[in-house]
Amino acid sequence: MAADGRVVPVMIESDLPMAPDRYVKAVHVLVDNNPDIHLAEFRLTPQIGQAFVSTRIKMRMTSPVRAVVETSDGALWGAAADVRVTVNGCG
Repeated sequence: MAADGRVVPVMIESDLPMAPDRYVKAVHVLVDNNPDIHLAEFRLTPQIGQAFVSTRIKMRMTSPVRAVVETSDGALWGAAADVRVTVNGCG
């Protein structure tokens, strides 16, 4: 639950390998009920050692928040969490 939709903390972590030949190259954050569903994209390189993203987002209303992890070989991995917003963040 997010008490305030203006500042919703999001942490995404993957245990997929971060080797030079296969690594997490992007993390996408999607929020179904936001005006723009594709909220953020983070580009990663194997030099960072671990696929981890921490940020804060704005949410218009209660919605699933989805993380899609894209690997260098084109595989997609995803997870979702339902986030309940009690105070509207996007007007």
